[in-house]
This record gives sequence, structure tokens and C-alpha cells, in this order.
Amino acid sequence: MVLLILLSIYTAPLVNTPQWEQALHFERPFQTEFPAFGDPCPYPTTVDILQTREALWVRVYAEGPFVVEKTQRDRLGPDFVALLLDPAGTGGESYYWLGADPAGNIKDQRIQNGVWDPFWNALWEADVKRTDQAYTVTFRIPFQALPYHRGPWRFNVIRNLGQTGTVCALVPTPSGQMRPEMLALRLHLPLRISFHAYPHVAGRLRTQHLRAQGGLDASLQVDLHRFQVTLFPDYGVADVDPVYVTLDRFAVYLPERRVFFTDDAELFRPPIIPGLPLMDFFYTRAIGDTATGMAGFSTAPTTRVPLIGGAKGILRRGPWQLGALYARTESPEDFLFAALKGNSRLGVTGMQAGLYRRDTFNEHQILVYDVGQSGPVQWNVLGGMSDTAWFAGGALQYATPRWGWFLRSAHLKDAWAAPHLAFFPYKNLQFFDVGGGPIWYRKGPFRMLSSTAGFRYWDEEILSPSVKGTASFFGVTPAGHVFSLSLTGGQSSAYYPDNSTGSLQDTAFKALSTSLSTTWNLSPHTFTFHASWSSQAMNYRTYTLTSHTTLQAGWNLLLTSALRVRSSLSYEQFTGEHPVWRGDVMVRFSPHSGSQIQVGYSHVLTTDPVLSTLYSGGRNYVYLAYEKGLAGAYLLLERNHNIRLEPTDWLLRFKVRLKAF
Repeated sequence: MVLLILLSIYTAPLVNTPQWEQALHFERPFQTEFPAFGDPCPYPTTVDILQTREALWVRVYAEGPFVVEKTQRDRLGPDFVALLLDPAGTGGESYYWLGADPAGNIKDQRIQNGVWDPFWNALWEADVKRTDQAYTVTFRIPFQALPYHRGPWRFNVIRNLGQTGTVCALVPTPSGQMRPEMLALRLHLPLRISFHAYPHVAGRLRTQHLRAQGGLDASLQVDLHRFQVTLFPDYGVADVDPVYVTLDRFAVYLPERRVFFTDDAELFRPPIIPGLPLMDFFYTRAIGDTATGMAGFSTAPTTRVPLIGGAKGILRRGPWQLGALYARTESPEDFLFAALKGNSRLGVTGMQAGLYRRDTFNEHQILVYDVGQSGPVQWNVLGGMSDTAWFAGGALQYATPRWGWFLRSAHLKDAWAAPHLAFFPYKNLQFFDVGGGPIWYRKGPFRMLSSTAGFRYWDEEILSPSVKGTASFFGVTPAGHVFSLSLTGGQSSAYYPDNSTGSLQDTAFKALSTSLSTTWNLSPHTFTFHASWSSQAMNYRTYTLTSHTTLQAGWNLLLTSALRVRSSLSYEQFTGEHPVWRGDVMVRFSPHSGSQIQVGYSHVLTTDPVLSTLYSGGRNYVYLAYEKGLAGAYLLLERNHNIRLEPTDWLLRFKVRLKAF
């Protein structure tokens, strides 16, 4: 693996208050990452860094034309600058992306093993100054906002030029490289010791029935060593899963969103394997209560299994990390997982082991991997076994800034279809898969056209050869308007038992789907539209599965920085069924930082004589929230009504979360 290019180690000056005349100034000229690698950046860009005792300060001066466009948090305009930070010394395997644009919008993300987590947010600031010829962004990142070690941090600064789509960087990263290039920065950091405890109580009142429960989250951190305990956790503030419709027989993978499992999750996941599907050995969504609802409150489906508690410990020393996690539910179910990972100059080597136990059932699994890169060559080896199966796979890839190729293969034998720790998906599966396609792009405004074609051979009893192709177009205008169009089609074969003849029946599956999406930013308005159509059919006894049509339109209006109006309308229909219409309106007002007043209305309607009994009503709610740091108080009053059913259902939910110490 091509690791970070360490050109030199820079030391940021330590001052009591920001004094930019004493800052570490980078005279190094920015270079382009995309579309041409290594060319000089079209416009001058400079970086200054200094340190106070509480925070890291980074000032970026960006000269040249730019567009000012006000959006919401975690969305930037076409022109922006971003700071890449690796404070834990992972060699770029895990780092943080903090960005700001000329309008003052900010966006932050956490990248772990190449997986971008847009739901991560931290407490940091960005101040923007503008002139007619340039803009300056000053980042202030409190040290308490990030986990760090006292060794050198690593960082990089990138700049996006909206008019041409050019990406420049202080140290550009070649295309195809798994980790970003970064520079080393030495800071004056003390030993970090912190302990936090967050008790909470949540309840719900419905038709004079009150239910309430308390819990506790606590954590102890010594430098990068971390220990966590959770008892009767409350995940009502977790992000809501989008709604998926799948027309085949394979389960939909949903990412984990609960904080106890997402913190330090990069240790428990193997690195991204280019050319191989992402196999999340550490799949925790099957453990405990995974359902979340609107407005920061958990739903209460009858099938949920509450999580009683869990404990987690992470130890780090040099390039090595060792961690263990235990969780228990009311089923009762026990989950124990351990991982060891080490970073070297060429790559990452690790081992993971898991134990799942429920009543009299026990399942043990182990996984080992090695992922590396040297110049344009990447190699990936992955293997594992459980009590009933074993797995081995590998990939080899050659990538330059302009072209590349990969070869991959995987093999499973006597595999177990695990319903909980879903690692081995099929039984007796062996396959060889190749694919690829040309990519074309043009700058100013940015356009991209791509197409792929693949052939897969499955040597097992269920599936046999399949062919699939995709064509897509993506474009962005200088004003930030987005347009995309994609078309996907394919055919595969399968063998099903024919009871009348006692033999296997050959069946051909055909699938075709197309989608159109567009987003128009006409500040302060944002308009979105999405249309999709899909069809799947098989010729066994002339049975057609279904076709599905969806249309979605949305309007978002930012009246002021504290007042927002959002509305949406959607249409959905399956073949031969009555359509379903959904509409909603939401008004959100934030009087001051941390507080929120939200009023919403939704309605669902269909002409189906059966479904109209359920879908002829609406939902109204008033949501009040106030937060101070990590403490908060929340109240939701909800009314569900149906013109065909009585009585109207009223629901009151409340929650209080405290930062004890």
C-alpha cells in the first residue's frame, strides 16, 4: 500500500489567543487532484495553522471567483474548502472531513475504512470573510471534539472550484489510492483523561397508559484508550432509516446508527476490499432494539427486542489496536466480539472473532485479512470460518490516475445462512465475477457518463450465469443544480424443483430499472424531483413478479437561518394495484442554539377499497426540544386520525437527558 507521503513534520506554534503573525505558514502551492493530477491549482490558495491550549486553528485563503449559496448544515455550495484530519495517528485509515463554503455553510463527516459516515457531527466552528476577489475560512476545532493521541497528527487541505469542478489539494492524492496523502503536524498536547455520565428518562402516555424507563451511558477515556458502559440505552435520537422496497429474495443491508455500536466501529470492521462486496462481519443491527422513529423518539413495534446493556473497551499502542464488545438483550441474547488490527507501512492486517449465543444455540466465527498497496498495485486477502463453514477471497487491482483494472474471486464451502451475524450468505457457493466499463467526463460544467457490463458464473444449485449492465449520466451546473439519469438491466438463471417431474426447472430472471433525479438550488428555495421504474419477471410458469413506479417531489424553503419550511409529495404504484399518495408539510423554528419548535402534518390516500381504511387519514404533531451541550429535554404531542376509523389516537412522548458530570 502506498501510505501517506511524509514530506516533513511541521510544528504548530502554541499561543494563548490566535495571533496569525506567529502562525505556521505553508508556502507550498496547491496542486490539482481532479481532473488532471499534479497540475498547479488555477488560483492561489494558502494555509496558516496555530494552536491554543483548547483548540486547533486553521486559516485557508482562497483567491478567485466563487459562488455564495446558502444551504442547510452538512450541505455545501459548489465552492468550498475542507480540512482532513487524522488526530489518532491511524495512517489515514480513519480520519475526519471538515468543510466550509463562502456562504458560511459547514459540513463534517467521519471516514472509517473508506466508509463515509455523513451522520457524524462534532462541535467546531468556521468563520468566513469575503471580498470580491477571494474568501477566507478560519476553522476552530476544539481538542475535546475529536479523539486524539499525543503523537503527530496528520492533515491535508482541499479546495473545490465550482465553476470548473476542479479539486485542488495541499498534497494531492492519486486516483485509486485507498488512503489520502497527508502531512504530519506536531502539537503540544497534554495527557487526555475524561469521564462522562449521561443519565436519561423517557416515557410515553397513550390513552391514559403511562410507560417510563431510565438508563445510563458512561465513558472513560485516557488518551486513545476508551471504555464505555450502557444500561437500558435510549436511541431515540438515532437517525431514521430510509424506506426500501426490494423485489428479489435477498435481504436489504441497513447500516448501524446507534452510538454505542458506531463509536470506534472502524476497529471491528475489515478494510474496504476493492472488487469485492463489503461484508460487514461486525453486523450489529440484529442485536437489540434497532427501530427508530421521527422527531427523535423510538417507535414501539411489537417485534422489537430491547437492549439491556453492553460494555466496550478499546486499547491502542503505536500502530496496534485491541478491542472487545459485549451486549445482551431481553431475549436473552448474548453477543461478544473481539478484534485486533495493526497498521504497517504497506497496509493493514487484522483478525476478528465473534460469539453469538441464544438459549442453547452457540455460533463462533473468526475472520483474518490483509489489505495493502504499493504504488499503483493493491492486494486484498480475506478469509474466515464459523462452526459450519469457511470462506476465502482475494482481489488484485492496478490503478493509475487515468485507468486501472482488477481481478477478484471468492469461494465459500458448506456455508451457513446466518440470520444474525450475517457473514456467510449462501450454501456451497463458488463464483467467478469480472466486470468493468468506460468512464467519460467533461469539465465546465461537470458532466460524467459511465457504463458497466459484467458476467458472473455461480457454480451451485440455486443460481447459474448472470449478465448485468448499467448506463448512467451525472451532471452539475456552476450554480449547483444536479441532474442524474441511470438505466440498469440484466438477466440471470436459476434452478427450482419441479414437483410434477421430480427434476430441476430452469428459470430465467429478467430485470430492468431506470431512475431520474434532479435538484435545483434557487436560493432560498431548493426543489427536488425523483422518478423511478423497475420491473422483474421470470418465465417459470409465465409468472411476473411485479413492476414498481415511484414519483417524488419536494420543496425546501429557508426563510431565515432559524426558520425553515419543507413539503413533499410522492406517488407509488405496483402493477395491477391502486396507487398510494403521500404528502407532508413541516415548519421548523429555532429560537436560539439548541432549541427547536417543529410543527408537522402528513396525509396518505389511496383508492384501494381495502387500504383506504388504513390510508385515509393523517398525522399531526408538535415537537419541542431544547439542548445544552449533550443534555436535552424533548416533548412530542402527536395526533393520528382516520376518517374511516374512530377514535382519534393521541400520543404524548417525553424525554430528558442530562450530562451529570
